[in-house]
Amino acid sequence: TAASATTAAAAVAVAAAAVRSKRRSLPTRAVLGAARGRWMPPRFALGGGLRSNWQRGAATATAAYLEPSADFVDLVDGPTAPSLAVDPRERFLLLMENPPLRTVEDLSREELKLAGIRFEPRRLLPSLAGGYTKLTLRPLFGPDGQPLSVENAPTRVVEGPSAGSKLRSVVWRPSGDGFIFVALPPGGSGDQGGFGEPELWFASFDPQASGAAAEEPIVAERVVEATGRPLRLNSIRGSPARWHPDGRRLLLSVEPWEASSAHDAAAPPAAGPGVPPLQVPSGPSVQVSTPGEKAPVRTYQDLLKSPEDEDLYERYTTVQWLFLDLETRRATRIGRPDMYRAGIFSPDGAFMLVSTTRRPFSYAVPDGRFARDLEVWALPKLGDLGEGSDEGTDAVRERWPLASLPVRDQIPTPQDAVEDMPRDFSWREDRPHTLSFVEALDNGDPRNPPSPEGFRDQVFWLEGPPYSMDVRLRGPRTQMRYSGMSTCRDGTRLLSEWRWKDRRTRTWVLPAGAVVEADGEPPSDRWLLYDRSMEDRYDSPGSFQMVVDPETRQPFLMQRPSDKALLLVGSGASPRGLRPFVDVLSLEKAQELSLASEGAAPSASSTTSRLWRCVAAPSSPGDPAEDPEREVGRELVPEEHRQIKFESVAGMLGGDGTGRDLRMLVWREAQDEPPNLFLRSLEKGAESEVAITAFEHPQPALRDVRKQLVKYKRSDGVELNAELYLPPGYDKDRDGRLPCLMWAYPREFKSADAAGQISSSPYSFVRGSWSRPTFWLLRGYAILDDPKMPIVGEGEAEPNDTFIEQLRLNAQAAVDCVVDQLGVVDRDRICIGGHSYGAYMTAHLLAHTDLFRAGICRSGAYNRTLTPFGFQSEERTYWEATETYTTMSPFLYAKQLAEKQAPLLLIHGQEDPNPGTFPMQSERFFQALKGHGAVSKLVLLPKERHGYLARESILHVLHEQEQWLEAHNTPRT
Repeated sequence: TAASATTAAAAVAVAAAAVRSKRRSLPTRAVLGAARGRWMPPRFALGGGLRSNWQRGAATATAAYLEPSADFVDLVDGPTAPSLAVDPRERFLLLMENPPLRTVEDLSREELKLAGIRFEPRRLLPSLAGGYTKLTLRPLFGPDGQPLSVENAPTRVVEGPSAGSKLRSVVWRPSGDGFIFVALPPGGSGDQGGFGEPELWFASFDPQASGAAAEEPIVAERVVEATGRPLRLNSIRGSPARWHPDGRRLLLSVEPWEASSAHDAAAPPAAGPGVPPLQVPSGPSVQVSTPGEKAPVRTYQDLLKSPEDEDLYERYTTVQWLFLDLETRRATRIGRPDMYRAGIFSPDGAFMLVSTTRRPFSYAVPDGRFARDLEVWALPKLGDLGEGSDEGTDAVRERWPLASLPVRDQIPTPQDAVEDMPRDFSWREDRPHTLSFVEALDNGDPRNPPSPEGFRDQVFWLEGPPYSMDVRLRGPRTQMRYSGMSTCRDGTRLLSEWRWKDRRTRTWVLPAGAVVEADGEPPSDRWLLYDRSMEDRYDSPGSFQMVVDPETRQPFLMQRPSDKALLLVGSGASPRGLRPFVDVLSLEKAQELSLASEGAAPSASSTTSRLWRCVAAPSSPGDPAEDPEREVGRELVPEEHRQIKFESVAGMLGGDGTGRDLRMLVWREAQDEPPNLFLRSLEKGAESEVAITAFEHPQPALRDVRKQLVKYKRSDGVELNAELYLPPGYDKDRDGRLPCLMWAYPREFKSADAAGQISSSPYSFVRGSWSRPTFWLLRGYAILDDPKMPIVGEGEAEPNDTFIEQLRLNAQAAVDCVVDQLGVVDRDRICIGGHSYGAYMTAHLLAHTDLFRAGICRSGAYNRTLTPFGFQSEERTYWEATETYTTMSPFLYAKQLAEKQAPLLLIHGQEDPNPGTFPMQSERFFQALKGHGAVSKLVLLPKERHGYLARESILHVLHEQEQWLEAHNTPRT
């Protein structure tokens, strides 16, 4: 919808006149919009409008938000599927309808940015707090225990909150017969985005209801304190309400009550709502570096900067914890008001591990690394609720201080470095109230030598009460960095460790009752289950499935009821694409194989049997050979039983300890069929399935798009792959070669073989996302999505030392594939784009190759000297790898880009909090480009972050990209 030159000139003249007269009238905005594209009403231009720096003419212009073509708008506004949640007893499915896209008005709400946390001070909510628009419950099984299909299952809508409320923080009751949620009712003041104070609601229902009662609405009730005291929820750190394991009590995080009138129903919150009044600085901000204390932290945003910031941070993160009895609605004070971070219930519910922020705060790292105190609290019993409510008292029966941990600002730069202090505190799942934690034996730095015995981490346990760090039991030690421990119901544990340098991971089995020696020596009966590369997708055994105990809320390894075998779910990467699977693993068989190989880890396939695998697609000439060992029954699927579908596991149901058959929820989709959910039995001899959902295609305009997996090689032999999309109705012989848009993201690898492995499926649903390039299929483009851009550094080599050389090889191979190998793309009309590290890659490719006509860079970083303590997977600092940092900075090639006249569109959110991609990165890069006369444009999106959220912003981004490609990817004359 480009305007004529006459109309554009008239628009510029009107705009100039308005500026000269210092007016910005509605007609002027309308004409400016008409000159550039489809006009959007001024209400879409909140937050000061859009800043756009043009290549020529005025240095900076503020314009209204613009829209792309109507078909793009329709794709953006297409319906979205609801979110789903199964209850803890696995009987019901809650469907939570997602809202439309946010608006710039939503993003413009009042917010504070303190210590890396962004929140609304008036409602004590995280910034951009969203919510569902509707909650609907449906049973998964009928009274006879048989699964109910989507056609036969009754549904119940949740009612109670005011119409138009946003519903968020939904948490199931442990018994599965109800759930709590927070409602944001409509009608708040303007700076609250049209919604009022958060309210806590409880929805309960009879799981045995049948007939008409099973279809009646569920009427939720608002949770209020019996005496009328205010419950002003504080959600800044997450959900403000958590269930106690008894399923009757709620732990609430609320703003503290007035000290002098704790029982006065009319007492206002202690801090009072809203932004604090103007504060006059009390003095300068001072930071000190102490000799010898190294603090190599990465670049963070929204850090504390002054004593005033410190006071605000403390004020808004200080909460009062309350126990609320849902039967009596009586609230009991738990602890005094403090900067509580987390409270974790012990499995028996008698104790709570409490983490509390403490001063001094840091101006160098965000909230997550602040100093904290750890304590164990003995909680009141259910019959004691109501005591301790008087001011100055609380119901905590006893406290045991564990540790005062300092600010974590001295963690070394390696990826597997950790703090040199106790970490990873948690409750053991298999004990009523035993604590577990870990300490590094190498001072947290993998560059240091391990302990004299060769270990790097030590697990400890604390038996209590009482609890004391001086009375600790030694657990197992690890030769690599500890990464976690999972437990079976019989006490058998899986211990995992990892090492970044060679991307190695190992998993050990500690049998139930295994004794750890007094000196911490690993038990002699532990044995090695897995020893593999983290990068190797083809050899991945999958992830062990967990089941949450509904009584204790503790996670245990899921086991098959018939033989206690463990269950694993994997993505099923293979040379033909993803084929997800479900395996069962017999620990007895695996142990025999491990002992037979003298302690070496057996292969993953030798220890498991395949229970289910995604349906296989028909074979085509040239397809890689298939391995029957990876199929169900170790036999290849007959061609007549194959389908062009893609299936993936949404969740596992049943298992040992639940009393239910083993089933799984599986998503099934095809290129032109949206994902729908099916419930399938995995019990041998009783295989069956029913459809749970029946979603329709949300974007019919893309129904006839063709997608295929393409494979090709770099000139050095590294195998690569990508997904090629072709426009609806495209015929190669009739339509000839197409313009092409590539969208990519580079990644580092230590293995060339792993770099070329396929991690997608050619049969998955084609859904157009504004953040991906698929919309341009409707413009007759071929789309090469996610062409692999591996940066490989095998052995002792560092990947980034040859970043630009490898990037060239990757891009050249992708271009040669679509131009020469497939013959569908015009070599002279290829553009490249990417987001974040993909934007960084795009700038390099335009500077160092002649393969692309134009580039689109969204939310990138272009000057590595501004991220001197590491970026992405780079562990070295700028001073350790100065040449690499310098060479990898597109900012330094601005003159080269200008001389090549390589068009670069830079887009960035003005409020991007992502470490390393400050908006300044795009602003300074554009200044360098403009200073050398490059073909470039900078668009700064008000109120947006690293990823863009507002509908106006998203549509404007599409408009800018559409105009950029139209201007710079036309056939050459």
